[in-house]
Amino acid sequence: MHSDVVPARPPLGRRRSPLGTALRSRPRRLVAVFVLGLLLTTGCVALVAATVDLSPWLGSVSEADPTGSLSTLRLALEAGLLGGLAATALAVTARLVRDRRVRPARAVGPLAAAGCGFVSGVLVAVAVLPALLTLRTGATGVPLGSAVDPTGVAELVCFFPLGVGVGTALPGLLVAAVRAGAVPRYTSTRQRGFVALAVVTLAATHSPADLPTFALLAAPPLGGFGLGVAWLEFA
Repeated sequence: MHSDVVPARPPLGRRRSPLGTALRSRPRRLVAVFVLGLLLTTGCVALVAATVDLSPWLGSVSEADPTGSLSTLRLALEAGLLGGLAATALAVTARLVRDRRVRPARAVGPLAAAGCGFVSGVLVAVAVLPALLTLRTGATGVPLGSAVDPTGVAELVCFFPLGVGVGTALPGLLVAAVRAGAVPRYTSTRQRGFVALAVVTLAATHSPADLPTFALLAAPPLGGFGLGVAWLEFA
């Protein structure tokens, strides 16, 4: 009689969100996709950097010493990490689309807004980046573009626009994921902590060892994620 009155607890797989199910099913394949994306992106970036002299270009956007050594391998590995993450995200998205609980048609509008936000964020960041590199920071008042080495300037030029684009796209992506049923509307403190840790880690690995440049890379994604969570939970 007790089993008739109290419903049985659903299996663990049914209690998970579609995103959680996609991440936990076949993890080895996701790791393989990440490694493949990392290797391909690293190889392509290293090949381009080895055949193109980037020093004149860096000197045109900042006051960094053009004779300094540019670590192309470091930039290639950093770009490869982002390429691996992007490939993994595409693989997870493909699994989500095949999940019967997900309704992709409901996410068309927010996804379009996220795409426009990404493009707008990148364009705005590219436009304001030269001015940011001339800002004077620290007690010495040295311009930001001169306070870091050429590799650090290249990191800012390459990854700051991407960070701003991701930050402006995140609210739309979060709304799209919720409307499609891929993730629940409300997030836990643990989930928000994982996202913040991931953003801080990526910003630390893709920026020079300098607090202002670290903040430039970390602030846009964190702000976009916070705005999206606030909109979903309080709107």
